[in-house]
Amino acid sequence: MATILSVGRYIFGKNIPYGMYDLIAISGGGWLTIYNKESEEDMIWLGERNNGEYVEEYRGLDSDVVKQFTIDENLKVKIIKTQMIAIEDQ
Repeated sequence: MATILSVGRYIFGKNIPYGMYDLIAISGGGWLTIYNKESEEDMIWLGERNNGEYVEEYRGLDSDVVKQFTIDENLKVKIIKTQMIAIEDQ
């Protein structure tokens, strides 16, 4: 079962568990603003697949680098834990 996030401020260790996550737009569109631990921000315009102006997903949101993030406008995203890549030895 996926968790859906909408407008709000999400802080790692307070209302989001520490870890690495992927965010996938499921409806609407808006700004995903990411704040790193030095309080620098990065803004990404996320939205549904049917609107060419938006990026559909953000992969690798890592609590080791990111302190918090916000979602605004009418954007709703599915948040899932990033799957670790299995690398085989030769």
